[in-house]
Amino acid sequence: MAQFTPLLDPANGPVLTVFVGVSLARRDALMTAGREIPNGAPIRALVDTGASSSCVDPGILASLGLTPTGSVTVHTP
Repeated sequence: MAQFTPLLDPANGPVLTVFVGVSLARRDALMTAGREIPNGAPIRALVDTGASSSCVDPGILASLGLTPTGSVTVHTP
């Protein structure tokens, strides 16, 4: 089981540095096809225990050659 030590940032709340990359299945498919496996990216993530979904910057997904599985409109204060 993974353990995390969140940082309580006074300006942003509880944040973690997480590593976003392709899944093992995608990595295996890319290797089989002889294609380059993109490097993952460390990002800062806000811990929101009341959230019903996760959001990732589209630029991060694009740099990994990934297509989002969906999108929704988000309203923020």
